[in-house]
This record gives sequence, structure tokens and C-alpha cells, in this order.
Amino acid sequence: MARPAATRWYAALATLIVFVLLAWMLGAVLPLSEGERTVLRVALLALGLVAAAALLWWLRPDAPAAPAAGPGRDDALTVVTTARAPSPRAAFDARPMVLLVGTEGSCKSTVVARAGLDAELLAGDGAGEAPPATAAANLWLAKQAVFAEPGGKVLADEVRWRAALRARRSPALGAAL
Repeated sequence: MARPAATRWYAALATLIVFVLLAWMLGAVLPLSEGERTVLRVALLALGLVAAAALLWWLRPDAPAAPAAGPGRDDALTVVTTARAPSPRAAFDARPMVLLVGTEGSCKSTVVARAGLDAELLAGDGAGEAPPATAAANLWLAKQAVFAEPGGKVLADEVRWRAALRARRSPALGAAL
């Protein structure tokens, strides 16, 4: 069930107001000394802030669904899986990654193919004298580095772009060094 975006903020504000009123009323009604009354009010205000923060977290928007495995899987994720398949995952993920980012038709594949790096196309469709426009992504291996070239449509779609980066992200810190 979809909730309006402001619902969580209204609920947190209402929770905080209830705790502020409770702190004020209990401090006035209970027979406490001035120091005890201050401690009670501060404790209830702190508890109210924690309750409001917990409610904000509990009512947070749902994260976008990850692409499903199988026939409906995103092409960019399939390219990363295909490039990773021939080598052990640790060997592939330990290599540094160079992102080639640009608009559609900005000659990213041509630059890699003609840069003199002796790049090997691991996955994608960037081979040939005049490489076609990249549909999903191309992954190249050159000089022990992986050159990742996402297609223009992948870059334009934030969910697909994040999923592709997450699929390539290495679990080891050593790949970043």
C-alpha cells in the first residue's frame, strides 16, 4: 500500500508532540522536586526523539526492487556476469576498474579499441572496426585493468546504473588500492 511521502514526517511529529506534552503534564502533576522534574522531562524528551527517529526509519520508503534473475534480468548485469565467468571472482574483482562515462554516441568503445591498449573485450558488443552503439555495457580487459563502459540508456536510468555498479563492486578493499 502506497503512503504519501509526508505521512512519515507527520507521524514522527505527532509522536514527538505526544512525548513533549507527556513530559510537561507529568512534571506538573507528580509531586517531584525541581531536580527530579527536570530529569523526568529531559528523559521523556530524549525518549520522544528516539521514538520519532525509530518511526521515521520504520516508515521509510521501500527500496526499488533489485532486478530479478532469469529472463527478466537487466542486460547490464548479464554483461558483468558474462565477463566475470571465465576467471575466478576474486581475480576479476581484484583488478582496478576504469569507468568510461559519456553520452550515447560519444565514441567510448572506439577510444578503447583504438587506444593501443591491446584491449580484450570480455563481454558486450564493442568489437569491430566501427563498434555499434552500446546497448547495455561493454567490459574490456587491458593492462590488468577492467574498463567498464555502460551504455547511454543504462546511465540515464538511475536504478539500472546503481544495479550495474553494485554488481561490479568488489567485496575486497584490495581492489581499490
